[in-house]
Amino acid sequence: MIDRDAIEAKARELEEAISQAGESARSTATMAGLGVLAAVVTAFLAGRRRGRSKGARIEIHRL
Repeated sequence: MIDRDAIEAKARELEEAISQAGESARSTATMAGLGVLAAVVTAFLAGRRRGRSKGARIEIHRL
C-alpha cells in the first residue's frame, strides 16, 4: 500500500534531481557562452592587428 509520506518523499527526490540538472545545464551554458565570447574577441583582435600590419600605406608629399 502506498501512503502519502512515500509519495511526498518521492516528489521531493524528483524535485531535487530536477533542480540539480537545471543548475548543471545553466553552468554548462554559461561556460559555453564565455568560450564563444572569448573566441569572438580573439578573432576581432587578431583581425584588427592583421589589418593594421597589411594595410595600404600612402605617403603624401607637399610641393
